[in-house]
Amino acid sequence: MAPKKDPKAAAKKAEPAPAPAPAPEPAPAPVAPIEFSGDQIEDYKEAFGLFDRVGDNKVAYNQIADIMRALGQNPTNKEVTKLLGNPNADDMANKRVEFEGFLPMFQTIINSPNKAGFEDYVEGLRVFDKEGNGTVMGAELRIVLSTLGEKMTEVEIDSLMAGQEDENGCVNYEAFVKHIMSV
Repeated sequence: MAPKKDPKAAAKKAEPAPAPAPAPEPAPAPVAPIEFSGDQIEDYKEAFGLFDRVGDNKVAYNQIADIMRALGQNPTNKEVTKLLGNPNADDMANKRVEFEGFLPMFQTIINSPNKAGFEDYVEGLRVFDKEGNGTVMGAELRIVLSTLGEKMTEVEIDSLMAGQEDENGCVNYEAFVKHIMSV
């Protein structure tokens, strides 16, 4: 008499081996740190010092984005807040950072892959150019600035839009982008 075969054992042998786990996504290539020249560091330090209101060679957290913008970068408030460790509003006003702490943050912003240029902004505004004449309605632009992305306050929008609208309430968006990038 032949030995009885266990149906469960036979089923286990018949099942294919599990597929190997997919290879993990490769880590993004590290961005090479930028080596600042001595002259650049002095320029950055001078700009940093202009924001030191107390005279202790430190600036408030809430001034970091302004300094970076003064130095030609355009970080979002969200990027800067993340660099600072997501501080609360009280910390933003009261905590201070020295130049040596600022420089690595500045370098991170310079190395950021999410930089938009002139053409990117113009292309984004061209969507609102219904007539194809290089202008958008100022009222429509105000709504976009107050509702999309990093929402701006009415005071910020008024400041940014000062002198940009023509007699018909339209804004030449290429000139507007040049204006924004120069501020």
